[in-house]
Amino acid sequence: MNRYRPRTLALELAMIAAALFVAFPLYVLVNLAVRPSSDTSSPIRPTSSPTLDNFTQAWQQGSLGGALANSVLVTVCSVVVVLAVSSLAAYPLARVTARWSRGTYLLVLLGLVLPFQLASLPLYQTLPDLGLLGTPWALVLFYSGLQVPFTVFLYVGFLRALPRDFEDAALIDGCTPLQAFRRVVLPMLKPVTVTALVLNTVAVWNDFFTPLLYLSGSAQQTMPVAIAGFVGQYVTDWNLIFAALVISILPVLIVYFLLQRSIINGFAGGLRDDTRLPSLTHAHCHFPEGDKMKTRTPMTLVAAVTAAALLAACSGGTKASDSGGGSKTLTLASIDQGSVEDVVKAFEKANPGVKVRYTTSGADQYQQQIRTVVRSGDRP
Repeated sequence: MNRYRPRTLALELAMIAAALFVAFPLYVLVNLAVRPSSDTSSPIRPTSSPTLDNFTQAWQQGSLGGALANSVLVTVCSVVVVLAVSSLAAYPLARVTARWSRGTYLLVLLGLVLPFQLASLPLYQTLPDLGLLGTPWALVLFYSGLQVPFTVFLYVGFLRALPRDFEDAALIDGCTPLQAFRRVVLPMLKPVTVTALVLNTVAVWNDFFTPLLYLSGSAQQTMPVAIAGFVGQYVTDWNLIFAALVISILPVLIVYFLLQRSIINGFAGGLRDDTRLPSLTHAHCHFPEGDKMKTRTPMTLVAAVTAAALLAACSGGTKASDSGGGSKTLTLASIDQGSVEDVVKAFEKANPGVKVRYTTSGADQYQQQIRTVVRSGDRP
């Protein structure tokens, strides 16, 4: 039974202090956002007569409706492009061991070292030729290139920790490399995908310099630029600024609360020991046979793999021991004992002098033989 000790009390007090330290800026933000402009008391003092007029004025004077729509458009499009490109690029970089793969990976990581300000002026001169300057699509193009190196770095590190057996099983089932990635590998990338989603969303949503540079001189603007418009040279209405900040924070908070469980699992889950291969029953991978494609079920796959291993055993690929009377015992490593039982019984019935002894461990030595037989077109 756990006892409430002084150490437990000290830890609770420390956590409460940390929570108050984090919550204090939020309290000041909301307190000033609902305070009338005529109230000049201390920001820490609770507002005696809160009002929502600051939100209405900020929405109208700062044209926050259009700015909010632009921020959502730029963030969603940029993050989707970054995740799609980075995951597809990271897969061959993590799996291919050739020199060009390592060199390409280092070249991608070079984007983490070089400051993006170096490309700001050349890109600013190029965007008018593309007709994108002053439009949200200029920001989408910029962020899609800026965030890819860091996201590829996250994906490659996670993919290198994933066993290759998952893709090998899918390839034996008839998947192409792209199908194996889309139906088998991509579902297992959910933790790192959620992490990259959060980091990229926050980075794009809060960026101020890039929208200020590429959208200047146009009616288009994002939330950070619109909020900065409330700051004047001589007059600054802080109550409207804090109200606009609350409006800017709300969409991100809503998304966080909707995806709270996935986000927490993404940061804390990582690669666990209970990671499982998605069911190949729904993978719809095919073996090419002439001009047609014939779907293979997992049971058919197991039968083909087992028969191929038996053929390899008969040709000397397994251990055989004489047990007298001309009978032989074959030792077979199987990937699934329950599924191959009927196949083994049928084989023994067709070959009365052969006894098959199979186990579910040690299948690694037969994997290459199985792949060769299955892919050669001379399948059992």
